[in-house]
Amino acid sequence: MEKLKEFKSEFEAIKANSDLTENRKSLLYATLMTKMENEFEIPILNDENWNAENKEIFSLYRKISTARS
Repeated sequence: MEKLKEFKSEFEAIKANSDLTENRKSLLYATLMTKMENEFEIPILNDENWNAENKEIFSLYRKISTARS
């Protein structure tokens, strides 16, 4: 899944950028999550069926969410 790879790369780039403050990183993570929600039609409410059918997407989405401060 090419788009998922792009999102992973963007997440890693934000995480590795030591020039960014934690607040700026959190804002960029939130923006990245919104882009993922639109691209993959991630449900607003937690949907166990969707999560199970889209494990890789959901896993990255949770990682990004957890990285926010």
